[in-house]
This record gives sequence, C-alpha cells and structure tokens, in this order.
Amino acid sequence: MPYLKKLLLLLFYMSPVLVNAQSTQDIYLGNEAYRFFGGLVCGANFSQVDGDTYSGYNKVGLNAGAMVYTRLSSNFGASIEFNYTQKGSHGVSSTASPALGAYVSDYRLKLNYVEVPVILHILTDRRLHYEAGASYAQLLNFSESIYSDPGMNIDPNIFYFRKTDICIIGGLCYQFYNWWFIEGRYQYSLVTIRDAQRIPIGGPVQYNNLFSIRLIRFLNKQASKS
Repeated sequence: MPYLKKLLLLLFYMSPVLVNAQSTQDIYLGNEAYRFFGGLVCGANFSQVDGDTYSGYNKVGLNAGAMVYTRLSSNFGASIEFNYTQKGSHGVSSTASPALGAYVSDYRLKLNYVEVPVILHILTDRRLHYEAGASYAQLLNFSESIYSDPGMNIDPNIFYFRKTDICIIGGLCYQFYNWWFIEGRYQYSLVTIRDAQRIPIGGPVQYNNLFSIRLIRFLNKQASKS
C-alpha cells in the first residue's frame, strides 16, 4: 500500500522536529526511579506473503496484546509482548484469453497467530526510540481461498502451513501524549511459512511480510521500582 509507506516515511522524517518540541508530560523512559512498566497494545497489520505471485500490503488484520517494558540504562530498554496477530495476503488478478475472454481471480489468505516479540529499544531522545528484535509465533488457524473461472479448490488438509513463524522486527516508537505512544513497525519471516510441496499458488518458498501501526498505552508509571 503506497499510502502506508508514505505514512511511515512521514513519521520518520518528522521525528527530529517532534522530539525537539517542549513538553511537560511524564516520560516513562526518563523516569529513573522505576524500571518495569506494563502496557496494552492495539493496532493494525498491513500484510502480504512473498512468493504467492501477488503483491501489495492489501491484507489488513488486528495486532493487539500486552507488553512488559524494562529500562536497562538511560539509552537502552527491552520489552517482551504477548500478542494476537493476523497476517496473510489478498490479491486480485485479471487475465485475458483469446478463447475465454477476460476473467478475474480473487485470492484470500488469513493466518492467525499468537506471537511473542522480544525487542531492544535504543533511545535517541526522551520521547523517541528505535526498535530491533525478533518474534516467535504459533499458528492458531488459517483459511485460504481463491475465486476464479475456472474454479480452484484449495484443500487445507493438503496445502497447510507450518505451525511456527520466526520473524525479524524493526521499528520506530514516539510518545505523542502523556503515556500514549504511536509505533511503526516492519516484520519479515526468517524461514518459509509453508513447505514447497504444500504451496498451491506460487513458490517454492513463502514468507510473511508486513507493516504494523500500533498504539501503546502504559498503565501505571509507578508499577515497580528498580
């Protein structure tokens, strides 16, 4: 989605201006008296699957859960999350045939995971930090379909996915009000999400590829002293 890339680029280029603004808000990363903080996360994934012959971050899904953040030093922090996250793919293609004329196919893939990201936070400012880490996800369920002429049936008992997904993560997080944060995050699978013989469309490998935009709300700035 071009507009999603533009939004993330805008957030990145505006960040030096935003962090220079004066604020009297509490800064959880700058609170030297406390080390651990809990929070809630809610946002959206914009996903595609590399290797399925379709392009574009057209599959929109939920990304929500809880996190625990710990301050390691004045310049570093770390967090662990427990999230429900929806990945997948959505693509539409049109084919012209001299014999059959034009026909359209509509492909939809939904992958629902429980995911545990472990993230290192690099503080460049009291209100801004960069993120890098990895995640482990367990597949809960999936659905895959394609509507086309001629029709095609995708049997989930034959064309199934791996139960786990391991991803690398990079992102940028900014405190915009009090204990509210907005985050842009990119995520990509390190290993294929489906074995080659299980792929009905595309191949020989497939990877989750997605952007996320999320809101983070820390619940209690005085939850635990260091």
